[in-house]
Amino acid sequence: MSTATGKELLLKLRQRFKIEFPSDAAETLERVHKSLSDNMVVTQQDATHQVIGDYSDWWDSQSTTRGPKLLAVSEDYHVEELYVCISKMYELKAPLTLGEKRTAEFKLFQELEIRGNKLDEKSMDPELLVGPTSKFLELIGTVMVELYPWMETLHLFVLDGSGKNLHVGVPETFIRLVWPNIIVDKTRAFGIMDTLLKTLQNTDCDDVKALERKAKNLSEANSWKSCLKDKIYHKADPIRMIFNDSVSDPPLSKIEGRPIKPLYIYEFKNKNGILESFECIKDFPDISCFDFCRLTSIRQNGGTELTPWVAPKGLVPRPAINGESAPNGFAASRGAGHVHVRTAFGSPGDKNPKGPRHTIEERTTMAERLFVEGSLKDFVEKMKTALGEDTGVFQTNESEKKVIWTHHKSGTKVEFREANRKVAVTGKDGSVRQIIAVAEKFLDAVPEGYTGAETSSRAFTRSGYAGSKAPTKGILETAASLAGRRTHASSVAVLSQANKPKTTSGPNGTKKVPYKRKVVEDFEEEGDESELGLLKGQVVTVTEDPDAKEGDLDRWVYGSNESSGKDGWFPLGYTRDLD
Repeated sequence: MSTATGKELLLKLRQRFKIEFPSDAAETLERVHKSLSDNMVVTQQDATHQVIGDYSDWWDSQSTTRGPKLLAVSEDYHVEELYVCISKMYELKAPLTLGEKRTAEFKLFQELEIRGNKLDEKSMDPELLVGPTSKFLELIGTVMVELYPWMETLHLFVLDGSGKNLHVGVPETFIRLVWPNIIVDKTRAFGIMDTLLKTLQNTDCDDVKALERKAKNLSEANSWKSCLKDKIYHKADPIRMIFNDSVSDPPLSKIEGRPIKPLYIYEFKNKNGILESFECIKDFPDISCFDFCRLTSIRQNGGTELTPWVAPKGLVPRPAINGESAPNGFAASRGAGHVHVRTAFGSPGDKNPKGPRHTIEERTTMAERLFVEGSLKDFVEKMKTALGEDTGVFQTNESEKKVIWTHHKSGTKVEFREANRKVAVTGKDGSVRQIIAVAEKFLDAVPEGYTGAETSSRAFTRSGYAGSKAPTKGILETAASLAGRRTHASSVAVLSQANKPKTTSGPNGTKKVPYKRKVVEDFEEEGDESELGLLKGQVVTVTEDPDAKEGDLDRWVYGSNESSGKDGWFPLGYTRDLD
């Protein structure tokens, strides 16, 4: 990894953007550079985010290499740090070029792209499409409340990324609509998209018809069917994040100077499936860039339940695209398919992997817990009791008040620091998973907002930014006051769930054990008593879910098969919610 200094990065950035930056920006650049570079990975299977167009941005320590520029940002504090990096660079007027990879379940979003006129450089005014008096927006709101009649209030974040599309050489109006309290999968998103399109094409509203004619006058390519982009659901391209810039297609591969930014926030009032009213928040000076990143990021933990809806009559599901087929249109949340690597401490079972699905090397990960009470000696005794006397070796450093246990076979390390009570387990995914499952008897989860720990060498100072998973108290108060200064209790309650969908769940939107799942694909155990065989249609009860906070649908869990009566480890991705 490059060891570029802040001053070197500042010089590089000045040359790229041709503007002056404050002298104190050097420290920010150094930290952003380290944070992003440290999270780079080489395989799509591990990636959660990607550089748009694989652009060689200023922070990229591997800028000379070809291929996708991938990041793995899954742990909560890494995600929060990513939001800070994005926010800081946008405020410096040097936006990043990052996109997030769509998960199986995601916040509902739609995109509109309306091509402008090449001759006179004219384009569609976003105000006509999504302004407070827009009949187009009112029509969309009408459809949405019909699909979600039980929701008293629907919130909509309108984002604007308009500017010149350098690939085609014309100005382009780019609008993204994000519904933060509606969770969908690809199949449902297509259904909503098709319903919106049908409504727009068959509307009797003169204003909406005139809007389409105006768009076609700018370019023959513009029609509602071509402007509403469905590729965002069936292609694997990263979804550009708010405050990030666009990159033109090769061979130009140039930043376009049109980062996505917030335009409006709308509140649609719903009365029994009928749009009663909608109101606009035009100004939101007290909502930070960090908060907008959190509220408009679409990724969700694996297995997040979909928001209940009323399917429109006559809707014909789209056929599978590129061979994809699954009960919800996806096979898994964060991966490309069922890839479950068995290791000595993984699935678990000490044997060689077999079959084509075990060809990907297992990633290294780290999990943290708290040892609330006791000395270094007490911790060692607890570890020996739980894991055995001869499974690993202990190294105690009395001067630093820490002890490190290293597993003989896998090399997995467990480090306990008495000063902050933190226990860090580092190693291959499977090894960390099982050690955590065994040690949970004497370890506690790290409370949200816990500050007594040095969580990572990558930790980023988040001064002025929120740190919790759900919207902060500040943004809730702001939302209540900005929403026409109305402070409706229902409005605040709904917006408070904008980044925290309603589920029967524990922290980070994951279900609390025990919970039941239905098997949707056969899983054959590999001759190891620790694994649990599954047959399609069976019901299993998950009793241990040590990696739940990571939200990876392909994680291994422990449970019982109600049909066979057996217990064991199995990959969660072979099952779905009973609902």
